[in-house]
Amino acid sequence: MKCFSSTIAIVSCLALQGVVFGADDFQTLILPLLKERCNSCHSTKKQKGDLDLERFVSVADIKREPMIWEGVLEQIQMGEMPPKKEPQMAPEQKTLLTKWVEDRLEEVALASAGDPGPVVLRRLSNMEYTYTLRDLTGVESLDPAKEFPVDGAAGEGFTNAGAALVMSPALLSKYLDAAKDIASHAVLTPQGMHFSRSTSPRDWTDETLAKIRNMYRQYTESVGQSELKVEGANVIANDDGRLPLAKYLAALQGRGDSAGLSPKYLRLLEERLTDTRPSVLMDPLRAKFRAGTLETADVAPWQQSLWRFVSVGHIGKQNGPKAWQEPVTPLAAKHEIRMKLTAPKGGGDSTLYLTTTDAGDGSANDAAVWENARLVAPGRADLPLRHVPQVVQHLEQQRARMIASVAKCLAAAHEVQMNAERTDVAKLVQKHGVDAAQLTGWLDYLGIGSSGTVKLEPPLTKKVASVPNYNFIQGWTSEQALSVLANSSDESVRTPGLMKAHSVATHPSPSRASVIAWRSPVSSALHIHGNVADAHPECGNGITWALEVRRGHTREVLASGVSKGAELIQLGWFENVRVLQGDVVALVIGPRDGNHSCDLTAVNLTLSDGKTTWDLAKDVSPNILAGNPHGVWHFLSQPAKLEVAPAIPGGSLLAIWRKTTDATERQRLAQQVQELLERGLATVAADSPNRALHSQLLSFTGPL
Repeated sequence: MKCFSSTIAIVSCLALQGVVFGADDFQTLILPLLKERCNSCHSTKKQKGDLDLERFVSVADIKREPMIWEGVLEQIQMGEMPPKKEPQMAPEQKTLLTKWVEDRLEEVALASAGDPGPVVLRRLSNMEYTYTLRDLTGVESLDPAKEFPVDGAAGEGFTNAGAALVMSPALLSKYLDAAKDIASHAVLTPQGMHFSRSTSPRDWTDETLAKIRNMYRQYTESVGQSELKVEGANVIANDDGRLPLAKYLAALQGRGDSAGLSPKYLRLLEERLTDTRPSVLMDPLRAKFRAGTLETADVAPWQQSLWRFVSVGHIGKQNGPKAWQEPVTPLAAKHEIRMKLTAPKGGGDSTLYLTTTDAGDGSANDAAVWENARLVAPGRADLPLRHVPQVVQHLEQQRARMIASVAKCLAAAHEVQMNAERTDVAKLVQKHGVDAAQLTGWLDYLGIGSSGTVKLEPPLTKKVASVPNYNFIQGWTSEQALSVLANSSDESVRTPGLMKAHSVATHPSPSRASVIAWRSPVSSALHIHGNVADAHPECGNGITWALEVRRGHTREVLASGVSKGAELIQLGWFENVRVLQGDVVALVIGPRDGNHSCDLTAVNLTLSDGKTTWDLAKDVSPNILAGNPHGVWHFLSQPAKLEVAPAIPGGSLLAIWRKTTDATERQRLAQQVQELLERGLATVAADSPNRALHSQLLSFTGPL
């Protein structure tokens, strides 16, 4: 090929022959071309399109900014540069410039291979954040980014591009909320921390118990359900963790295989059954084992006597078991025996036998001494059995004198009640010819002119400013959930028991009943009504309840019973209930059988004397923390099994006498009470309240 002498011509000729231009050709070939064709528009002074090519005076300058030269290359290839109105490059010049720029860009690319370039400081995408937390916590149900804004896709269409993963104040707030939610799944233990699917402590406990039970299930079996008493509460629990003794005995006696059995326990059992050391307990069992006839029924009675199995999950609780299987030692050098004496059905005497036998090892060198046999009653001196005949004779004489003076004592009591104060007992004794001690006993029993004010203690003293999630639930509390709470809002909520709007509820403890008491500011005849309902009937065994009128040391039970699920129990109406100023009407809520779980009880009580109405819910719920007492209302407790003076049976002759104000009618009823005690129960119906009255008045431990 023939080439021209000019530089451009020479370059063009060489380019057409496929000659490769290196970086050293910049000063001789490329820079002159740029000055001729490009710098007139893209000089430092003009910078059309914000592009300054005049500043690139060396190959190093070009390689420092490859992005600009990628744009230049693209514009040349598309025919956009030089612009169409400007002189165009010859094809050879265009080929030369594009080829040289491509070679330099390739050199930059090869030199930067593996370098991603500037990396944007980025956050995790929503999915990356979610998957990371699931991996860290092991909780697959976590979805912390559910409330986050959707990630942008940027220009490339990828949602994980750093430039698109921006952070904003609103998103940062979302991250903090998500962190709090994740932290609520954290379970702190003495060994460290782990995460649970649930945020409930009860569920955390159940999850741990499930793991423990699964561990025990490797070699054990369930024998159904049983009742376990823990901290005063009877808990129905699954008896997981019982060894299938029949399978072990069958395997040892060649009647079964050892698959699924604990090798350790199988070995221990075999060692005990083949041991040759004498044992009163084991020798009969070993004899049957050698004969191949040993069965579970032979072992179970001893197992139940010598070992106590507890339910998995209760180990380590306060006053609870220390191990899954605890030894019981029945042998003792000295043992106190207590037995509750009850009257046999249908009447008659009870016979107590004291017997002693050997423990299966013969009677040699055995001696048993029965010491200090006695009758014990609360508030009374112990009575040795040798003194019982003389005491019974004395009490029978006292009983006869009491029966003979019933009508006279009631006549004297009527005078005291009409005076609304205690009259001089000495004058009444002389007037009616009665014994002073017996008259005093009758007055206290009837609650007429009783000395002393009804004690309302101990009061609940700890304030409950709010319960979790509900600051409008307030009240007074004591130990072990004993409390009286009020809902001052228009909203019914679960705490977890149901607290209705503008209502009052109470909760007993395992050993103490809750008492809501109204102390009368007047002497009047009252109309009383109310209701009681188990506010948490989904669990627990219900509550006991009683509505009482208390005066001095006496009480009158208007009504009592136990709750029946969520059924609303109506109290009253009770008409013309006579009270004196200072008397107390008490609503008592107790734990049934000592089990106080789920015993939140909704209560209401309304009293009226025709002029003023006292309503528990309306008086107390707006601001129960105003004080205890809250006006006439008092919140206190008493032992769940309170030993109190017996109440007059409702509907009995004496209860009717107590409510009657007509003197003639009272005289007639008093005579009927005396006749009831004299003639006995032959003509009294089995379900009559007079039968209970007869037993109460003539009891040696009764009120008189």
